[in-house]
Amino acid sequence: MGFFDSLFGSSDDSSDESVDDPSLDELREGYMLDYEMRTWEVTKHAKYDYEGWPADEWTLENNDDLLFLEYEYDDGDVFLLSEPADITDVTADGESFRVVLRDSEPPGTVMHDGTEYVLAEEGPATRTVDNRTNKLRYWVYEHGDDFVALERYGSSDWNVYVGREVEPYEFDNILPRASS
Repeated sequence: MGFFDSLFGSSDDSSDESVDDPSLDELREGYMLDYEMRTWEVTKHAKYDYEGWPADEWTLENNDDLLFLEYEYDDGDVFLLSEPADITDVTADGESFRVVLRDSEPPGTVMHDGTEYVLAEEGPATRTVDNRTNKLRYWVYEHGDDFVALERYGSSDWNVYVGREVEPYEFDNILPRASS
């Protein structure tokens, strides 16, 4: 900026400056984004630690529909999109996953909705939301880019998700919620 600009104001129009354009890995609670022609609101943010492998997870809501977007960034950028599922829909050898796991090591394969998934990873982790950290044990079964993820908190509290790997270009119009 030159001397006359500082005295009389810049000749550049500041309205031409680009509005912040957050990327998918910069989501915050209250942000809105479009996915598959629907607008979703980010309602919660969680941080996972998979034994030194960090990940962020955002809860996305559209009316009564719920999605989870996980961003794994320690070993390359990977985005996973999932939705809740019922543990009774995940079976191994014709029995509920929960029953099979109680009796032995996790099965090498599980079935969900007629598709077989292969065990890809398992282990302990922590999940932190609103400064509260919970320990969990997790199992991830894969079939191509699709997956079934199971999380057990304590001895009987389960979260189950089905989803797939997604690319950032599948989401657009990422913006903070407009003030009312």
